[in-house]
Amino acid sequence: MEIDFELVLEGISLGLDVVILGFLYKSYESCAAYIQALKEAEQVEISELGQLAAPKSQPRSWLQFWKKNKSAPTTSGTPSDYRYVCLRGIVEPLDKSRLLKSTDNKSTGVIHKIITKEVATVRNGTRLWVDEERIVKNIQHEIPWGLKSQETSNATKQTLVQVIEGITADRLDMAVVRDEFTPAAFTLSGWLGGWVSGVQLKGINEIEEMVIDGSLMTAVGELVINSDGTMQLRSPSNSDQALPFILSTLPYSALLSTYETLISVCKWSLFFFGGVGMVLSSLMIRKWFKIRYGRRHAREEDDILRDLCESRRSTGENDDLPDWQRCVICLVRNREVIVLPCGHVCLCADCMVLINRQNILQRNCPMCRQRIEQIARAFVP
Repeated sequence: MEIDFELVLEGISLGLDVVILGFLYKSYESCAAYIQALKEAEQVEISELGQLAAPKSQPRSWLQFWKKNKSAPTTSGTPSDYRYVCLRGIVEPLDKSRLLKSTDNKSTGVIHKIITKEVATVRNGTRLWVDEERIVKNIQHEIPWGLKSQETSNATKQTLVQVIEGITADRLDMAVVRDEFTPAAFTLSGWLGGWVSGVQLKGINEIEEMVIDGSLMTAVGELVINSDGTMQLRSPSNSDQALPFILSTLPYSALLSTYETLISVCKWSLFFFGGVGMVLSSLMIRKWFKIRYGRRHAREEDDILRDLCESRRSTGENDDLPDWQRCVICLVRNREVIVLPCGHVCLCADCMVLINRQNILQRNCPMCRQRIEQIARAFVP
């Protein structure tokens, strides 16, 4: 069975297009869920959280604010209220003596990450060398911390909302305090060994990120108001929907605008790659139908070629033909076949039989290379 490489290439392209569409659709769904959650979240000021102690008269149907049997990670008492809220405040550690420090001791924070990557050039299956990164170490630390109001007031004690397991947030914006690349030492033996094994180490890249103490942060999550008056913000766990837990340095409006921009990009990308997929699918279907049903007159053509060959055997070969009457392929026999739709009379029956043995998509006129859709008997004077 002959393989049409154009059809294979179009099939591979269609497969890649489907993968891209799947990724874009997942991104679209994620952004849409984030936008819905941000719009549904209650925007409250930390300084006014005392007013939320009383339950709402008409809670939202998709937020189960009052689940008595739901356990919460509280330090004392039992939770009395659950709300999905959006807060913006200043990062404040519960114990300043436990503040995390960066490697250069220039920054302090409440969440600290050190990611060490090995950067190398790898020879892939196509025998080409490409850059590749591999995480060899991922160190994460977090101390108890919370958010306090931006309003500075010494008259009353400031409300502090403790953030529970902020390091596990669905979106966590952290400041990069150090990005250092250390190149690997070059040695001839190491270079030869890397060339043989297919891995050439370029160096080590170490990235250090922190949630800086005193920085402004927007937090979107489930607010738990305990019976003892303490407040905690955590990942939503008492909702029918999978609501996101967001810790971002962007304000609410900028955060919402970011996801709206992303969802717009995803939407137009889906339209574009969907159109590309439809075009590729139509081309493949059209080509398949041409392969399957392209030679609609195959039996008639076989009969014509058989009759021409038999008539030539009965009359014998004519060696005194002028050049313009000879077949353009074998240059021996008479031109007996007209190819359509181009209308060139250039082939003998035997050469046409050989052309018919090829793929239907490669059945081209030897004069103009136009695809042959049909043949007929030619009458050359």
